[in-house]
Amino acid sequence: MATLITGATGTNGIEVVKQVVGKGGRVRALVRDGRAAAKILPPEVELFEGDFTNRLSVAAALKGMVRVFVLAAVHERMGEFEEQFIEVAREARVAHVV
Repeated sequence: MATLITGATGTNGIEVVKQVVGKGGRVRALVRDGRAAAKILPPEVELFEGDFTNRLSVAAALKGMVRVFVLAAVHERMGEFEEQFIEVAREARVAHVV
């Protein structure tokens, strides 16, 4: 079972990634720039390019995920983006969202 982690390349997100991978968990990271993410995330992390503003990319990233850790960048529309993300997660039948 894999966990989708957003904000995976930031200070807090990378620590969450390391904790999940360190416990043998599979991680898919929703990132804006796959090349940049590949330089800092562990090689076993599946990178998925997209962002919160694109509902279709969020839906595609959530495909097959049961757990999600949502960490959004501080932005004036952050609440709106997170609400949409959770709505799409609900539609994708994600069981656990943090």
